Amino acid sequence: MRLWDTAKLIFLTASACLLQKEMYAQQGPWNNPLRFAWSDDGKNYSDPKIFQDSAGVPTVVSWKGNMLISAFQWFRQPNPSPSWDRVAVKISLDGGNLWSEPVPVQFEGLPAGFQRPFDPTLVVLNEDSLRMYFSASAFLPKRGLDSTVDMHSAVSTDGLHFTFEPGPRGDLKVKPLIDPAVVRFGKQWHYTAPAGAPQDGAHHFVSADGLKFDSIGRIGSDQAHNWTGNFVAVDSSELRFYGSGQTIWYSASPDAVNWGPYQHTALRGGDPAVVRMEDGRYLMIYVGQAYSTHLDPTGEFKVKIWLSQVQAEDWISVCSTLDLTGTEFKIADFSGRIIHRGILEKMPSNVHVGHLASGWYQIVIASPYGSVLRFFKH
Repeated sequence: MRLWDTAKLIFLTASACLLQKEMYAQQGPWNNPLRFAWSDDGKNYSDPKIFQDSAGVPTVVSWKGNMLISAFQWFRQPNPSPSWDRVAVKISLDGGNLWSEPVPVQFEGLPAGFQRPFDPTLVVLNEDSLRMYFSASAFLPKRGLDSTVDMHSAVSTDGLHFTFEPGPRGDLKVKPLIDPAVVRFGKQWHYTAPAGAPQDGAHHFVSADGLKFDSIGRIGSDQAHNWTGNFVAVDSSELRFYGSGQTIWYSASPDAVNWGPYQHTALRGGDPAVVRMEDGRYLMIYVGQAYSTHLDPTGEFKVKIWLSQVQAEDWISVCSTLDLTGTEFKIADFSGRIIHRGILEKMPSNVHVGHLASGWYQIVIASPYGSVLRFFKH
């Protein structure tokens, strides 16, 4: 490589990594982690742990026996990228102890110009299929979320690839419908969406088939209880809605129409999703309080590792808030086959990928903190 090209690459790399540091310093949903906690009664929860960084709007269901699948809105840097503001899923095959890395969901059959799906909620149809409900519109609104945003749906047999079902599931005509919560309880499907301020409660729709929902009014609330969250059916006689407020709360109902007093947990956060396990325990995944770029909630240093693809398609750059000089890395294709190994040089470290065929790859950083980052080679 000529001296001028080398100097230009170093400048572009440094600029890209600096831009990413500035982006991390800004406030947004990428500052929030998803957390999870366990409970024996659905009210008193264990100390929460990190479920996923840079994410929000979670949903979780039990499917195919011991499998758990969680979907959420993912905001993993950089922006734009396949992981930025995308619906992603994580899967557990052992009842919630170990989880896969997040994978962005693939939507098939979306109409041309259709807005990117957001705010997912999952419902099990049967042992072979899931339905994901989400907010979107037939085109990208020019003035933010407007009345064209409705609830739509897609179905899947593997939890990763979803086929779009034409037409909105519910539509208020004059109001956007975001943060949907859907459950099949008794002989009906119920769908709620926050109506606005907490005291406005939630819009309430019902359906016989889970496809055509009709409005039946609103569920009332007060200033302290926001109906942004999710349903969980405890059994055939009790439905709970877990919502947001000063602390996460739930209200119980025998029929999804008449709701009991608010029961408060000690968890602070929002948009909770709860699943009841076969052994009777409850798993909650929720949006935790935001942390800053370099500090976790305890005030300890938080390591960030990310990739920048500078204006040189044959190179990627590994950036980090920690000096990873001398750290080993591996590049693998998505089948897990190792394509290349190397050592990171001074940070940020440029990695040559010109020999790779076009497609998706992952680079595994062997630091004490570990990191698996994905990139696309043009």
